[in-house]
Amino acid sequence: AELAAVIDRWNLSDIDILKVGHHGSEGSITEQQAMALSVAYAAASAGENNEFGHPHAACVDVLERSGATFLCTKEIGDIVFVPTAEGARALSYNR
Repeated sequence: AELAAVIDRWNLSDIDILKVGHHGSEGSITEQQAMALSVAYAAASAGENNEFGHPHAACVDVLERSGATFLCTKEIGDIVFVPTAEGARALSYNR
């Protein structure tokens, strides 16, 4: 609900980086929200072997279908973004 309110209030679109809410849980973003935001990179923070299964496959699928590159700390470690003239670029460091 909070994300929907922010999108509506600020008319957000064409987002370079989205920090995915609640570790990429199933309900963290809807398909309509992902399409409206037009995210380049979606980043989630989740621990390896977490008992909740974060990030949830439905969340990852929604974001990837919308065109986002999905990155998660549980798989690649730290995620660093750098600004460029064309928008953000992701640098990642494996554990």
